[in-house]
Amino acid sequence: VTAIVASSIQPLQNLVVLKRIEEKIGPEERLTWAKHYIERGFNALEKLLKNVAGKYCIGDQITLADVFLVPQVSGAVGRFNVDM
Repeated sequence: VTAIVASSIQPLQNLVVLKRIEEKIGPEERLTWAKHYIERGFNALEKLLKNVAGKYCIGDQITLADVFLVPQVSGAVGRFNVDM
């Protein structure tokens, strides 16, 4: 779970990555492109957690997965308008 967040969702929210996307693809595509891949990461995460989630990501106790996930959800919703 933490690997999906750390490698598939979080890097796309870094300014250095967004600037590189802008350089290669163009400023008008930067947020659209990032949003697409952030959503893919969340979709993969949702499938993985479907059978193990409880009150939190994995069961009913906070784990490292929750610590990784919360700021990424906040960023995805606030900066990229991802529909959670």
